[in-house]
Amino acid sequence: MAKSETRVKDEFQNWKEVTDEAFFSNWKDDGGIKGFNKLKIVRDGKPLIESEFSDRKRPQTIDPKLFEKPAAK
Repeated sequence: MAKSETRVKDEFQNWKEVTDEAFFSNWKDDGGIKGFNKLKIVRDGKPLIESEFSDRKRPQTIDPKLFEKPAAK
């Protein structure tokens, strides 16, 4: 995936509905899992956020309890 587009309500423009575009780039293989290292968010045609990851850490194992169905109340 290189781009995602979403409609949002912009708090900086009195909650006007605008388009957010997210651009993902600089993809790298991280132990068999590809991930993006650069992210750019453009809101209503204007740059909002530009970010580059300097370090990425993934857990070695994931606790199976995270996938259990919550108990009924």
